Amino acid sequence: MKFLDLIKNKLSFLPGMWILLFIVAAWSILNQGGSINRDGLGYLEQATYFINGEWKEGFLFYPWPFFSLLLTILYFFTHLPLQILAHIICLILFGIAVYYFLRILQFITRDRDSVFYGGLILISSIPIMDDYVGMILRDHGLWAACMAGTYFYIIDQKNPTLHNSLKWQFSFFIGGFFRPESFIFLILLPLWHFVSINKKNLSIFLINYLLLISIFIVFSLFVMFSDNAFELITNSRLSEIIYRPVTIIEKLFSPIPIISEDPMLKILIDSHKIFISVVTMFSIIFIKWFYAVGYLNSFIFLYGLSIKKIKLNPEIYKNIIFFLLLSFFIVSVNTYYVYVLSNRYWVFHLWWIFLIVVPIFINLIRDEETSGKVRFLIWAGIFVSFFNIIFDKGDDLEMIVANYVKTNLKESVDFGDFERISYYINYDPFTFKDYHQIQDHKYKLIKSEQMLDELNIIKKFPEDNPKFILISND
Repeated sequence: MKFLDLIKNKLSFLPGMWILLFIVAAWSILNQGGSINRDGLGYLEQATYFINGEWKEGFLFYPWPFFSLLLTILYFFTHLPLQILAHIICLILFGIAVYYFLRILQFITRDRDSVFYGGLILISSIPIMDDYVGMILRDHGLWAACMAGTYFYIIDQKNPTLHNSLKWQFSFFIGGFFRPESFIFLILLPLWHFVSINKKNLSIFLINYLLLISIFIVFSLFVMFSDNAFELITNSRLSEIIYRPVTIIEKLFSPIPIISEDPMLKILIDSHKIFISVVTMFSIIFIKWFYAVGYLNSFIFLYGLSIKKIKLNPEIYKNIIFFLLLSFFIVSVNTYYVYVLSNRYWVFHLWWIFLIVVPIFINLIRDEETSGKVRFLIWAGIFVSFFNIIFDKGDDLEMIVANYVKTNLKESVDFGDFERISYYINYDPFTFKDYHQIQDHKYKLIKSEQMLDELNIIKKFPEDNPKFILISND
């Protein structure tokens, strides 16, 4: 027990827990063995355009290029391989998010052990520590900006000054360079602050909009004196801040095409199409929310709220709930706009969920009324999740295909649409698409459903129920 207490004491200090989380995050990256997500490969490719001086092609490749531009700048200084450089950037941004997350917990709980318990909740979060921290994503910049912005916003509520206000404004502004969703906080937080406080202060209201007003003035001058301003705005993603919610509202109140051959059921469905559509869409959202938060943290969150185990300053609690609800709305809009059912977009929301989960977790563990079964479920859940994160290593089939090609084939291969497999051959983002320029290839990689009896099959991946098939063009 003394050894466990010693570990707990060490990890109750922010530097100790921060280093542990940083090491686990780095391990998650190393554990992938060089695997890269599709979006990440796209950012590397966009950076190659900028590095080669092909600025127009780079900006046309993806309309929100800040992450790739950051990669480009650091590449010129370091000349590190782009994938390694991108992982380093994401790891640093994750470290910033963790630092401010733990600082927020220290501030709102005034509990020395909050860093330890907050670290445990983070380290057992499979979506963050296992699924996405190792990916090359712009989201890491959003996480960092939102946690820094939340911290400075809470500080500004206690001590409202121009300096403190500008800190949270700049935090969310920087986050917008990674993902434009961050700009929404610049728009709505001043309104929320004005509505939520008892003593209305117009000067503070204007101070909280100072950065946004400055941006608007500069932007207006740009539109006035630029001939192609409208085109740039249209091609960027800024318009989506307004366009996305409008689109979702239209979809929400558009009947889902449900058809039944039963005449009575058809009448019932036709009479309640809007209601069925709304219930279905919200059900999908809450199911996705539950799986993203995870069984353990969903249990702590819902169980703790149901028995009122949350003990926070009412003003701070109110502000965190606002961040939580606003991020929930943003993720819901993204989910229905891009039709992505992965947990990636929900990770942004999880950081605020955990700011509520951790105080509940602390109270549940310390409260003598908490049953042994509840304690066991919580600790078992943390242990299983942490074990899964540390030892989980899935086989990347695309990397297996690439290794086979490197080992066994010397002639050219047509990888078709499987560009990531081509990238795994030599991890060169500058040349991985060069096979598209070759007319005749000796080999070709196809999908399993393309297989015909007359094809000269070299190798199936895997042999049973193959997803990829390597054939000879002879």
